Amino acid sequence: MPNHPTYFMLINACEQPGCPVCRLEQQAVERYLSHLFYESVNDSATRAHLRASLGFCREHADLLLASGLGDALGMSIIYHDVFGTLLKRLGGKKVDSSEGDLLSRTFGRAAADSSSRLERLRQIISPHESCLACQQRESTMRMTLSVLIDSIQDQEMRAAFMRSEGLCLPHLRQACKQAQDSSALTELLNIELKKLETLHSELAEFIRKNDYRFMKEEIGSEGNAWRRAARLAAGGRGET
Repeated sequence: MPNHPTYFMLINACEQPGCPVCRLEQQAVERYLSHLFYESVNDSATRAHLRASLGFCREHADLLLASGLGDALGMSIIYHDVFGTLLKRLGGKKVDSSEGDLLSRTFGRAAADSSSRLERLRQIISPHESCLACQQRESTMRMTLSVLIDSIQDQEMRAAFMRSEGLCLPHLRQACKQAQDSSALTELLNIELKKLETLHSELAEFIRKNDYRFMKEEIGSEGNAWRRAARLAAGGRGET
């Protein structure tokens, strides 16, 4: 595994704040989206998937809008296609006049008849594929955890992981699902347990120092323990 590219990326991610797997996931997603908008907006297979997924999920749509990874023209092309397809299926832009207007036909019929049409309407406005960025994240997660599990007994990886903040709980759960080697999983869990105990103690210390009797004591590394705890519970790459 030391020859695997992800190995060295994981070693580096362990030196950064937050869950190292979350960090590599985010980096992979950002690289993927950057590539998509630079080279693949007009790719037929990509566009077909985006029509089926109705664009991007909320998380990755927000990322595109906030980060500038999704340029205005590319986003316009993608969503013009997505909503054009929806309009055709809903009857706003009829492909075949015999189709009629789904909305008017649905609400103009008796309740018994309209229920099946409402179900069809629900299906039309629901994604039929998962978000492309989510697929990239999932693939990266599985690969990164595989490398971590297979390498955790390697001296360099073990040392790097011990210096990290450890896995967030969602990735720890996934590691337990993926692990085939019980000794490697035991090694990983022992390191995680120590990190959880340390974080728990830091939270207790922060709470203690916020007691009026001890408020004159200087707050140290436990000052951001609550932030780290929230990230550890839910997942997150950490502050840069």
